[in-house]
Amino acid sequence: MDYFFGILQSVHATAQKMGISKKYTEPKLYHGGKSFDTSKRWYIYYSYEHPVQKDRHGNPLMVRQPNITMKFNRKYKTKKERLMHFELVREALHEALKHGYSPYNSNFKAENKYSVEEALDFAYKLKKKSLSESSERDYRSRLGQFKKHLEKKSFLQRNILELDKKLVNSYLNGILVSSSARNRNNTRTVLSAIFGELETNDIIPRNFVESIKVLKTNPKRNKTYALDVVDWKRRT
Repeated sequence: MDYFFGILQSVHATAQKMGISKKYTEPKLYHGGKSFDTSKRWYIYYSYEHPVQKDRHGNPLMVRQPNITMKFNRKYKTKKERLMHFELVREALHEALKHGYSPYNSNFKAENKYSVEEALDFAYKLKKKSLSESSERDYRSRLGQFKKHLEKKSFLQRNILELDKKLVNSYLNGILVSSSARNRNNTRTVLSAIFGELETNDIIPRNFVESIKVLKTNPKRNKTYALDVVDWKRRT
């Protein structure tokens, strides 16, 4: 065990010498204390390195960012509901930070007010302007099926920031099981394009769908026969 901790200390010291450091603190949830008091105001909090300001030692100043509530305190009154919704947003924010999101150089706002349905419809309206007639029909069909899936899970009216990679991946896995890898990949392509529009328009911090891998497909091949079998078939 001492050897293990020695390695950790060595790695940490090396990282410090190389100047490796995160520009943010991991987002955390204040949940009313140990008792998860729902009468108190819950919120997500984190700090981010200011692009200009320095501390007295000349190092970048870590600045506490505005608390994030998403109006969940007013909307959800039980511990279970609040934990679920706040954790979804906290995890989404953490993923965005790990992939380069900065509150100082992005128009994205964590207090986004778009519902899932509103955001998807908005992105589709933008995307369809660049689609052919046949592609538009395909997009409309696949997006419609995705929305039906979300409606069954009572997800359409939630905030768009609560929609995460895990849920989309689960939906794609369902398509894979019920149909084929090709159909699953085609749906992934459509959803990635839609979420790409949301990222471009600063409605979500990152298009996480594009990080979902494309599965290998087995192309259909004509059945082959040995030459003697072919000759026999020709004679019969």
